[in-house]
Amino acid sequence: PRDKDWADLVSVFPKMPGARQIVEMKIDLVLTSCGWAVPEMQLKGERDLLHQWAEKKGEAGIQQYWKENNQLSIDNKPTGIFETLE
Repeated sequence: PRDKDWADLVSVFPKMPGARQIVEMKIDLVLTSCGWAVPEMQLKGERDLLHQWAEKKGEAGIQQYWKENNQLSIDNKPTGIFETLE
């Protein structure tokens, strides 16, 4: 949300409380396995637990959660979650 292009980018997605990132990628190549031993699976439905959690927390609660839990990545690198991007 601190990126100057955030409003334009997020407008193409359904509104989600607590949204914090959009990843833009250019994909050059995609490879798959042959699939002969990959089990078939069915999508039973979407999970709305994150949406419920974010609605319950509210914007201030989400910001506090980010301050307490999202300053470092899983590999202990700074996430820059509160940095303003140019």
